[in-house]
Amino acid sequence: ADVRARLKTGELTVPDLLAQAERDPRLAAMRVSALIAALPGYGPARSGALMRRLRIAESRRIRGLGPKQRVALLASVTDPAELGS
Repeated sequence: ADVRARLKTGELTVPDLLAQAERDPRLAAMRVSALIAALPGYGPARSGALMRRLRIAESRRIRGLGPKQRVALLASVTDPAELGS
């Protein structure tokens, strides 16, 4: 819950979270859908649409992201144009 709150306020960025998840098994166990939904501007519908577009299963956890999925996720959530769509 603390991580989601820090993502929501912008105190924690997605690249920082992914880096920390490589060392912290609790963060690695977080669902990608929960990570996206915690971002400012993303609700359940928008996060679900992004997951489908990136072809990431709803049940996928951070530790289960493949390299291409990780790059696509980072590009999507750090692109300012994505927030406007």
